[in-house]
Amino acid sequence: RLGFSQDSHNELQQKKRTLENNVATASKQVNELVHKYPQLQFDYTSPDRNFDRSRVKGLVADLFSIPDTQYAMALEVAAGGRLYNVVTDTEDTSALLIKHGQLRRRYVMIPLNKIRSNAIDREVVNNAKRLVGSDNCHLA
Repeated sequence: RLGFSQDSHNELQQKKRTLENNVATASKQVNELVHKYPQLQFDYTSPDRNFDRSRVKGLVADLFSIPDTQYAMALEVAAGGRLYNVVTDTEDTSALLIKHGQLRRRYVMIPLNKIRSNAIDREVVNNAKRLVGSDNCHLA
C-alpha cells in the first residue's frame, strides 16, 4: 500500500493549477512593467570569460530603497535621469562594459573609484542652522 488518496491527489492538482495561474499573472505583470519602464532594465553580457559580475553594482535606482514612499516623487524629480545611470567599481569596468558588454542602449557609467565628495564647511552648516533652525537643516 502506497497510501494513495484520490481526494488528496485532486486537492494537490487544484493547488498546482492555482499556483500556475498565479505565476502566469505575475509574469504578465512583470512584462507589462518592463515595457512601461524599459529604463529600469539593465542587461549586459560579460565582457570576458572571467568577468566578475559583482564589479557592476547596477542602476542607481536599484541601489537603494525608500522606506517612506511619500518622498519617492520628490526623489524622482530631483534625481531625474540620473536614477538610470550604472554604477561600477572602476573606470576599467565601465570601459569593458561599453566596449564588450553588448549594451542595448546608451548608459552613463559612474565608476565608484572616481567619485569625490565635497564636505560642507562646518561654519556654513552652523550659519544655515542659525538661519532656519537646527530642526530644519540636515546634511544629506
